[in-house]
Amino acid sequence: VRQLNDVFAIQTDVALQIATALKAELSVDEQTRIRREPTQSVHAYQLYLQGRHCYSRYTGPDMQKGIAYFRQAIAADPDYALAYVGVALANAELAAGQGGGTIRPDRAFKEAKDAVTRALALDNRLGEAHAVLAMLKFVHDFDWEGAEAGFKLALELSPGAADVYDHYGWLCSALGRHDEALALVARAQELDPLMHRSDFATELLRAGRHEEALRAALQCVEFAPEYARGRSTLGWAYLKHGMVEEGLAQLE
Repeated sequence: VRQLNDVFAIQTDVALQIATALKAELSVDEQTRIRREPTQSVHAYQLYLQGRHCYSRYTGPDMQKGIAYFRQAIAADPDYALAYVGVALANAELAAGQGGGTIRPDRAFKEAKDAVTRALALDNRLGEAHAVLAMLKFVHDFDWEGAEAGFKLALELSPGAADVYDHYGWLCSALGRHDEALALVARAQELDPLMHRSDFATELLRAGRHEEALRAALQCVEFAPEYARGRSTLGWAYLKHGMVEEGLAQLE
């Protein structure tokens, strides 16, 4: 019988057992990453998970709640690099327009940059932190080559991080590389279907695959009727089909 305090040891055991079952040969660096505990505080970890839950709703107030939980996690463990990543990522999305303008973009970008700088100072091998830095290069600095290099490094360091695939997909979409974008956001959805529920449908829209986008958006809304991003995506899918009343109803 394992205790809650053993949560990270349990995660490590499961990961190593899966690797053994798959006959995967792990490098020394991969084994080190698997065994690394993100925090010594179970309380900080619980606060971080609460922050992720709020953040996943993608409304301005909920993302602000998420940031508050991430900051509580940092207060519980000032060396918790992933909690700083949470602060940075939520602020980066708010600055880029998510959340309906609940915070000034210049302030949100500064908060994001400060937090990700602290995360990297604590753990320069944390792929999730490099991904946020890449996202800031993409949406704020317009350094798209630098952003792509950052996303590729992030995937090397954290190949199981859903957020990295998703936001790299945003970059590929902006560059018109829709096949790559679809593959990336599909992988993000596979890794974390709760956090990345609507981006695959959104990318289908951007790729001009409107029939598939409508089906994917309908599935998203059926799965989560109160999810605003899903309703928005479904609204645009209807509009692309000339179904104006239905589209406006979803957007409203």
